[in-house]
Amino acid sequence: MEITIERGALWVLQSRSAKRSARAAARIAVEMHEEGTLGRREALSRIEPSSLRQLLTPRLPDPQQLAEQGLSPVARGLAASPGAATGQIVFDAEAAQRAAAGEELILVRAETSAEDVETMRMVHGILTAAGWLTSHAAVVARAIGKPCVTGATSLHVDYGRRTVVARSPQFAGLELPEGSVITIDGARGLVYAA
Repeated sequence: MEITIERGALWVLQSRSAKRSARAAARIAVEMHEEGTLGRREALSRIEPSSLRQLLTPRLPDPQQLAEQGLSPVARGLAASPGAATGQIVFDAEAAQRAAAGEELILVRAETSAEDVETMRMVHGILTAAGWLTSHAAVVARAIGKPCVTGATSLHVDYGRRTVVARSPQFAGLELPEGSVITIDGARGLVYAA
């Protein structure tokens, strides 16, 4: 809102709707309801239905907070699909069948293809060493609502040894065999090893 005071009179020059994130809109609605300013129904109507997915997506703390706890990313890639997921590394559909038994799994591939779609649906998150924001993994992950990091080029996926090898200077030689627990931050493109 832009205002001015001229000769003791208040004049509104222009105004527009405030822009705010889905999280801010929800917080404001909750606070107004708790203060008694808004009824429950009106508070709920202040939250856009399209923003619910964003509000319900798991998130990691800020990377600075994680660093203060001694956690540094072992790899960086592209933030291909928002959300955070922690699980055991799996490389293929056979291993991903464990997801049906309730295990939390992260599919790790050099790249994904159409043959991986069903596996991608079963796991909690997707990580690829190659790819871009428009790559197969990114597009499918966004469509099915799974956290995804693509283009983590400092990682080498060795299918023969069933391991992921970090090649970044800080973590050179770090090997993560299948079953190792990792966390991906699809909103920031970061990968953490447990």
